[in-house]
Amino acid sequence: MVGMHGIEIAREVLREGRLGLIRHAAGQEIRRHGHEHACLHIVLRGLYIEHSGSGTVVACPGDTVQKDPEVEHWNHFGPEGAESLRFELVEGAVHGTGELLRSPADLQEALRWRRTLCGGRRSTEPARVGLEPHVQLLARLRRSFREPVSLAHEARAIGVHRSHLTRRFTREFGCSPQTYVRIKRAAWAAEALARGGETLTEISLLAGFADQSHCTRTFRRVFGTTPARWYRTTRA
Repeated sequence: MVGMHGIEIAREVLREGRLGLIRHAAGQEIRRHGHEHACLHIVLRGLYIEHSGSGTVVACPGDTVQKDPEVEHWNHFGPEGAESLRFELVEGAVHGTGELLRSPADLQEALRWRRTLCGGRRSTEPARVGLEPHVQLLARLRRSFREPVSLAHEARAIGVHRSHLTRRFTREFGCSPQTYVRIKRAAWAAEALARGGETLTEISLLAGFADQSHCTRTFRRVFGTTPARWYRTTRA
């Protein structure tokens, strides 16, 4: 189903709400709007960018974007688009969306739902005990992306071969682990720029880049624009 908020690939009606797999086109922009019900997007691929009166959120795979009812916001998406699992509360539901995705196990469940929705029927395979290696890696990179990252070290810590880990990570999240780190650093820098108060040089180093030039080059590849233009956009 195609709508102003993206393409709904599939949906499932649950007891507490509606679950949908949503895809957004490369560079898509959505004008100011609000939602009747609270909802949460669990980002699975790409960059999901949201602006509102409370600030700017730049979400990468494994991140969430929460929307309260009737709160005005506007969105745009990265150069490669985005894919997310959207959970929308039905009227009268008692559980808040903020209870979702509090742990890597929740992300693993979101990926399981994606497979179910893409297959058009509920999966009958038993739930895996413990975390899949690619989910473990994403959780570790989300914590340490601003530090020097060694994929060989991460693979040894998780207990799988590096090439296998890289292939599975890329298949699930649409980018390699190395690319994910660059995207996550650029996203962190983008949010810091939107907040203001620090120079680009300071932000670059805090985000994990070698210097401002390194940050600017990566930022342009990730967002398709420069940090200076991004800053002006968030002030528009």
